[in-house]
Formats: sequence, C-alpha cells, structure tokens
Amino acid sequence: LNPCEKISVGNAMKYIGNPVKTCNSVYTLIKELNSLILLLQEEKGGRQVLYHSETWDLMARRWGKLEKDFLPKTGVFDISKIPDIYDCIKYDVQHNRSILYPGPAWETAVKLYTLVKHLADVVIPQEYGITKEEKLTIAQGICTPLLKKIRADL
Repeated sequence: LNPCEKISVGNAMKYIGNPVKTCNSVYTLIKELNSLILLLQEEKGGRQVLYHSETWDLMARRWGKLEKDFLPKTGVFDISKIPDIYDCIKYDVQHNRSILYPGPAWETAVKLYTLVKHLADVVIPQEYGITKEEKLTIAQGICTPLLKKIRADL
C-alpha cells in the first residue's frame, strides 16, 4: 500500500490500524450524523439556512446516499466511497459549522472527519497510482479512449 514509503500514507496506516474496524466506525458515525441531521432539522424548523442555500432535505439525502453506498447489501465496504465521504464531511465541517456547532452533531462530525481523513490519505493515492509506472498506466487508461473519441469526432 505504500511502496514509495510516503510519510503521510505511513502515518495514516498507523492511525487506522485495522481498516475494517475503522470502516465500521466511519459507518457508525455516518449513521449517527444522519440521525442528528434529522434532529437538527426538526429543532431549527428548517429556518436556519445552510451554506449556499442548500436545503436540509438535500443535506439529509447526501448523507443518506453515502450511508447506503458505503455499506451496500453485499455487506462489504465500498472503499471507493471514502473520497466522497471525505469531501462531504470536510464541506460540512467548513461550511455548515454554524449548524453543527456546538453539540453532538459537531462532535460526531469531527470524529468522522478525523477517521475518514486518515482513510482518504491511504485510499486517494491508490486511485491515481503511487509509482510513476502506475500513474502512467492509469493515465493511459483514461486518455487513450478519450483521444480515440476526439480523433473519431474530427
């Protein structure tokens, strides 16, 4: 997982420990956050505006979809969703802090952010390759069909 011995990947792997246990913790926190979002929506009566006028319903659906997609019916975690979870929690911690803070929703969000950040530090580099050879292979797999399409369209 860390052939180039990147310090950030090594530190993340040490923090994660058992990846299945960490994924279980992430899943539990996502479920908890989903429940808290519904409670906050009821508490605030939908009056408080989310960042960029996002609706409470959209926020709830965003997290509900991640919960469903991260642990599908197969019972095996879909780690390709880690970057999406990371993006969403980072967005909410940065932009919807006034909604979440202070209280249990904020505490849950920070715990989720911390865990998923470390998972993302390991998973995201894998998506694009770590070594130069892997990066080239992945780039060729993406660019070759695109270039063929452009050439055919000309």
